[in-house]
Amino acid sequence: MKAQFDIKRISILAALAIPLNQKSDWNEISFDKIRPNQVTYSAAGIQVEVKNSASPLVFKLKESQFVNGFEAQLKFQGDLKLSSSNSEIAEDSIFRLGLVVQGKKVLAGAKKFFAPNWIKQLFALTPENKGLDKIYFFNIGHSRNILGQSRTHPKSDLMFEEIVALKKTNETALKVTKTFDQPLNIAALWLSLDGDDTESEYTTSIEKIILQTHSP
Repeated sequence: MKAQFDIKRISILAALAIPLNQKSDWNEISFDKIRPNQVTYSAAGIQVEVKNSASPLVFKLKESQFVNGFEAQLKFQGDLKLSSSNSEIAEDSIFRLGLVVQGKKVLAGAKKFFAPNWIKQLFALTPENKGLDKIYFFNIGHSRNILGQSRTHPKSDLMFEEIVALKKTNETALKVTKTFDQPLNIAALWLSLDGDDTESEYTTSIEKIILQTHSP
């Protein structure tokens, strides 16, 4: 009697560490009429100094990856200026990790001509002949009742935000983790640290970002 075997497809899981020590690996995007952040790269990671400023950092993957989750290790000096009510997702954030997800949206014709520069740069992050879904942002909040809240950003349906961690007042270090229900097909990372709306001054040091990748 021959033995019978069930042949199942095997998924390969791996950890992808994002390089943080070289300026050449990252693209610093500026906005019209908004002061850019001051960014320093070193063996310790990326240090972002925010002074009533905002300018995203973008890292394009060599090839798209299916991602199950991530881990980020952060340190802080100073903090956002917080309002008396923190029950809604704020425009400024001490750290947002954005994952640029491939999809079916494309930028062409008149829409491309009139699009702001940051939108054009966002679509340029997807591989050739591929479209865009949106940026999924995973934010740090400051109030317990906001943890888990999410929204499509009121200024653009290309941005979706979720509060996945909380920072206590005077807390100087934080590890942020998130596991997804389904893998996301990622083309790039988009880090947002801003203080222009609240006129905040603080420094965030990004010591580690690791993506949990998935090969279907």
